[in-house]
Amino acid sequence: MRYFNGTGWLAIFTGTETMSGRTVNVDAWDEATALALVVDPRRGTRRAVTDYTDFSHLERADQVVAAIPGGGWRAYRKDVTAPWLPRAHCATWSEIVSQPPWR
Repeated sequence: MRYFNGTGWLAIFTGTETMSGRTVNVDAWDEATALALVVDPRRGTRRAVTDYTDFSHLERADQVVAAIPGGGWRAYRKDVTAPWLPRAHCATWSEIVSQPPWR
């Protein structure tokens, strides 16, 4: 499975007796300590990953850097050798080849 988020990082937690292991998007970085921050839904705030006893490590994720505008534009893969991959996850700027239907 591929993960996309704004920071390009995921926090991996091993789990505890009451909570199973999980993967959480890194939401931001603390400017003072440079620690990765995740959203704590129970407290309604951001917390450093090291505040959690079951924090294991960080992993890279694909970072969302832009979006394609609507209005008839489409993106698709030129390389169809792997048709089982979702097209939305494979488009890059060099592969955006379709133009709006009115052109």
